[in-house]
Amino acid sequence: MITLYYSVEKELQQIDHNSDLEETTGWKNISLYDINSQTLSLIVLQDFHTENTENTEEICREWIECNTDYFEFKLQKL
Repeated sequence: MITLYYSVEKELQQIDHNSDLEETTGWKNISLYDINSQTLSLIVLQDFHTENTENTEEICREWIECNTDYFEFKLQKL
């Protein structure tokens, strides 16, 4: 079984130009990674831009199943 990794970053916008106050826009960026075992470096498999209400792991699983030959995998959040 292979382990693939993902990170999630909420998209923010500044709400007051006189301060550092920010709020979410309702969107998030997801990055899906594999690890090169020889160099121990992350390889970006795919980036997604989606609404916050979408299930992150489901999006990753669907992409993996349709675009890779990984039959057995688990996802780990970074």
